[in-house]
Amino acid sequence: MELKACECTLTLDQSGAQKIAEKGLAHCQECELKTNLWLCLTCGHLGCGRKNYDGSGGNNHGVEHFEKTGHGLNVKIGTITPEGKASIHCYKCDEEVLDPYLADHLKVLGIDVLS
Repeated sequence: MELKACECTLTLDQSGAQKIAEKGLAHCQECELKTNLWLCLTCGHLGCGRKNYDGSGGNNHGVEHFEKTGHGLNVKIGTITPEGKASIHCYKCDEEVLDPYLADHLKVLGIDVLS
């Protein structure tokens, strides 16, 4: 499957974005989970992933953030590479997408992958 940029990645508005906490302090903003974290590229909210059918995974706080705010683009923390690539999910498009400006979008949130 070839990933493509979606309209959401090409028109992302980060005007209300906040810098995220230091790496060592990273946990879901709604609970204390420190794994399976997804960073909202619109505002910097850090939420845990979806709960799996077997009860493992997260507590759906990343999805709930999207449902409350409409912020659709999220990058999975831990998949970000020094080349500016990562696993990105767009909740609005309901698919994994490519963000050709990911390094720039992360820099707004305080993550400089290219230095």
